[in-house]
Amino acid sequence: MCKTHHLRFGFAVFGTFFLASSAVIALNQSKDTSTESKCSGHTVDRLGSGIAKRARAFLSELKSAVELSDKTKVASMAKFPLRVNTPTKHLAIKDREEFLYNYDHILTPDIKTKIADERSSRCLFANRQGFMIGDGEAWFREVSPETFRIVTVNVNADFTVRKPPQNMALAASQPSINRGR
Repeated sequence: MCKTHHLRFGFAVFGTFFLASSAVIALNQSKDTSTESKCSGHTVDRLGSGIAKRARAFLSELKSAVELSDKTKVASMAKFPLRVNTPTKHLAIKDREEFLYNYDHILTPDIKTKIADERSSRCLFANRQGFMIGDGEAWFREVSPETFRIVTVNVNADFTVRKPPQNMALAASQPSINRGR
């Protein structure tokens, strides 16, 4: 009789444990609203909330500048030389003026769409190379404490870097002079 009692007690404990475990697993699966569960791969969140917040703030600022077509602001957010990869070659955009002159070839509609996509911020991927926007359309990194810059753009069409006219760089560095008639 004692043996039977122990067996019944053992099955009851096991059954209760099994049901409770199943309920906890089901509850956790239904309540899992973390960023990681909605994004494939690791996100910047695994690096800590501080860096995640700063990286997302940079991306938000970039998104705003792109949506406002503020090319000068976008240029100020890039690190030069900026690496631009096309399907067949690697290009180096040497400075702000060259970036501005080639802006529409670098920030294509596809890249602007990825920058504006809410998922790019929510699922912001990070590794030792930096932070990936979208599916790798653009990368940025922290170049000094709390200072981020775009370091790579991957475009889906080939182009040749056009050199800005010599007077463009000079004009950009000189204040406007109002010449009377």
